[in-house]
Amino acid sequence: RMSGSSASLSVAPVIEAYHARFPAVRLQLYTSDRPLDLRRREADIAIRVTQRPDEDLFGRKICNVGFGAFASPELIDVSGTQLRALPWIGWDASAGATVTEAWFRDVLPGTEPVVRVTHTTSMVDLAVAGVGAAILPTPLGSQAGLRPLGGEIPARGSESWCLCHPELRYSDRVRGFMQATGDAL
Repeated sequence: RMSGSSASLSVAPVIEAYHARFPAVRLQLYTSDRPLDLRRREADIAIRVTQRPDEDLFGRKICNVGFGAFASPELIDVSGTQLRALPWIGWDASAGATVTEAWFRDVLPGTEPVVRVTHTTSMVDLAVAGVGAAILPTPLGSQAGLRPLGGEIPARGSESWCLCHPELRYSDRVRGFMQATGDAL
């Protein structure tokens, strides 16, 4: 069982590489912005975007993740690229998206998003549909076909980690998945 936020990079190459190496292992992928508790074994492995992974977990840093502002080509055609002129998609307070919300408050004070979401997939879908611009992990915005509205957001980057319960770190299937994750991403 694997938990991962869709805010991280696509896990398709990871699963493909892992399945080639461990064809008998069956995976269950759970994507959510709500982190599962690895200590309580709600999942065996999690891919999380964070700068401070839980010190009680075992893990491997996979890559750095930058964030940027993105909008659909259609929205840019209608509204332009001036940040204040665009409608925005924001995070609901319950989502805990402190990285993107801090930028939003600093750069666009007083701007109220046209919609707030609790899941990254919803944010991407709404941005692709042209509902508003969004702050997204740079790889995710690019993969979705959205256009960047400037460069990466300074000092707002984070890291992507592959984590597990410490007792599982010696498991061949878990170590194999962590290796496949590092190789693919």
